[in-house]
Amino acid sequence: MKRKSGSSGDSLDLLLDTICNTFGGILFISMLVVILVNAASQDVSSSLPTQVDHQRLVESRRQLSGMTIKLDSLRRAVRQTEQLRDRFTDADSQAVIDDLQVLQDTTELLHETRDASLGELAETQELINETARETARLREAMTAAQQDLAAAKRQLESEVALRSRTSKLPRQKTTTRQQAPFFLKAGRLCSYANVDSRGNLSRNEAEVRLLEDGGKTFAVPVSGSGLIVKPDGSNVDEVTRRLKPFDGSKYFIAIVVWDDSFEEFQIIKDAAVRGNYEYQLIPMARDEKIYIGESVDQPTVQ
Repeated sequence: MKRKSGSSGDSLDLLLDTICNTFGGILFISMLVVILVNAASQDVSSSLPTQVDHQRLVESRRQLSGMTIKLDSLRRAVRQTEQLRDRFTDADSQAVIDDLQVLQDTTELLHETRDASLGELAETQELINETARETARLREAMTAAQQDLAAAKRQLESEVALRSRTSKLPRQKTTTRQQAPFFLKAGRLCSYANVDSRGNLSRNEAEVRLLEDGGKTFAVPVSGSGLIVKPDGSNVDEVTRRLKPFDGSKYFIAIVVWDDSFEEFQIIKDAAVRGNYEYQLIPMARDEKIYIGESVDQPTVQ
């Protein structure tokens, strides 16, 4: 009986011991949790948010609100686009869209063509304006030239009228007098012959020389010789002295004039008229030659 009672008391002690240990463990864990919670609370309370963090939070919330609004707007646009797409998905609507695209492309091409045409038109207009200015300038020049021509015509008509009143036309006639030849070339008067004291003629070799051409003899004035005849008549007295040795009752003056000296011939003619000489003009071309020979025709003089 005692053994049984002793055995029951040990089991109870063991149970109580186990319960106590368990309670002690729970109590330890609870205390540890409280300690950890307190430590975490102290850490959290030691790092309070700053004013900058608050402003960042507010700005982030504002941006989030703006982005939400934009997202809602985009969603509505997508829904409208999908509705429009669904509305124009039929073949007729697509054809209209294609035609509109072609029309838009054509319009852009026409605009480009118009711009190019306007540029070319501007260049053409500038050319037309330049041509008009040049035409006006030429017209003014032509008008001035016509005026100058009219003035020259009036002056010429006045000069002709004056000369017709004061001049006498020379009369040609035949003569039996002998020829006294003179050559007028390059503005120089050369005498073919000299006259001695008895009135006889001899060839003036200093001013004229004879050359042969196919069996024919022709005379040429010596270059640089003779008397220079001044077209203004300032040395008409010297010309008169060159004619004076020839007796006007026996000789007439035959003047062979090349085409470069017709202006000087007027001076010699005036000197011959003043000396009462009969004279004969023999015009020559630039390369024409005066051949020497007896003429069977009776000379004609003025």
